[in-house]
Amino acid sequence: MNESDKKINIDIIKTLYQIFVLLKTEMGKLLKEEGIGPSHGIIIKTISEHKKIKITELSELLGLSNSTLSGMIEKLKEHGIVERKRSDEDRRVVYVSITKDFEKKHGDFHHKINDYIDKKVKIIGQKDRKKITDGLIILKKLLEE
Repeated sequence: MNESDKKINIDIIKTLYQIFVLLKTEMGKLLKEEGIGPSHGIIIKTISEHKKIKITELSELLGLSNSTLSGMIEKLKEHGIVERKRSDEDRRVVYVSITKDFEKKHGDFHHKINDYIDKKVKIIGQKDRKKITDGLIILKKLLEE
């Protein structure tokens, strides 16, 4: 690998990291008043999108072990953000959903994050948005391999 390729790879890594930090910071602002950190934001956003989801499915979507996720869910439950409910059909299955109180206070949390990103990308033209989308799709495919 030549020096130019190395620089491009480093730029990709740096930029991706910076994007994660910016998104985490924005989620942190939305969650600060709840007394929880931004690392819980992606969990809340994902649950909010699905309305009700099995913990095992949530674990798979987020790439977290059930035990790690269960601890994080417990903290969210203590803060009145999520609730757990066992399935009536199969008591081994546990669903998690956003509490009515949290929804009343914050609306659909995933919409707030989506709106934040939407406002930012509206600033640029359609051509640049297409470039971003294409690049992210390529990156996602590479990471899935």
